[in-house]
Amino acid sequence: MRHDLPIVAAIARATCAALVLALAAPHTFAQEPAAGTLADPPLAPPLASPPAPVFPPPAVTAPSAPVPPPSGAAPRGAEPRRRVRLVASVGYDYGFEDLLTVSYEGGGSDRIGANGGSALSFGTAWLLVPSGEYELRATAGVKYDLVSGSNGRAYYSAFPLELLAGWNVRRLRLSAGASLALAPRVRGSGFLAGADLDLRSSLGVVGQAEVVFPFVGADGSFSVGLR
Repeated sequence: MRHDLPIVAAIARATCAALVLALAAPHTFAQEPAAGTLADPPLAPPLASPPAPVFPPPAVTAPSAPVPPPSGAAPRGAEPRRRVRLVASVGYDYGFEDLLTVSYEGGGSDRIGANGGSALSFGTAWLLVPSGEYELRATAGVKYDLVSGSNGRAYYSAFPLELLAGWNVRRLRLSAGASLALAPRVRGSGFLAGADLDLRSSLGVVGQAEVVFPFVGADGSFSVGLR
């Protein structure tokens, strides 16, 4: 019978000592990328943004001096005045030469004067320059004067035509021209039936001065004056 126990024990002790030394030694492991994966590439430096375009500054020009309008022209921005306008006038003319004089029983008297009476006329005015400083006016109308009593009446009538040249300065209008009284006559009835008169058409000279009041917000005016 062989005695192998001491040999087996020696081998076992040597094996245990080798295991202990192996376990006590430090271990390092290399880190390798996992199978099937790629390592991230190094980050590229950011690209610089393109430079902003540079535009030249806008040219600055000095405002030109306003050109004054020609003489007689309407200022810029103002509505131009109408060159042709309608006109109407109403008034009373005193005839210095007596055509008919009547006396009343209770006292007092009345008269009809040549080319006198209330007048109403219509016509057209032409502005000779855009500023309206000078104008030409043509009108046609009717003139009427009346005396009456309980037993009779008489009247004077005529149809005046007028052509006047006017000068407008600020609010004053000065005019002068010619007046033609067409078909002037006197007609009576009752106690004055014998006062009928047929007169000749007469040409005369007219001068008048007016104060002008322009309409607010409109191209027109109202005037009061003497002639």
